[in-house]
Amino acid sequence: GRRGLDAQGMVVLLLNEEIEAEALQAMMSASPLPLESAFRLRYNTLLKLYALESYDVELLVRRSFYTYQRVGALPEIARRRAALEAEA
Repeated sequence: GRRGLDAQGMVVLLLNEEIEAEALQAMMSASPLPLESAFRLRYNTLLKLYALESYDVELLVRRSFYTYQRVGALPEIARRRAALEAEA
């Protein structure tokens, strides 16, 4: 699905003859693995992007999956912080 728009998505699975039915069943019925963004904005990347004067680097960061994950995690982080402050 599209991030933030769809409640469900679709998966296309290309099978070969080596996959056994039991293994496929286990794979399809298991819980999904968490998806973590590997986006890391490094100094060299920033320099290259700023060299393209028409490119909006801030927009790239705001629309990244990394930012989407971090913004979604803010309520949980605030709850944990409040709990820790209450303990102190």
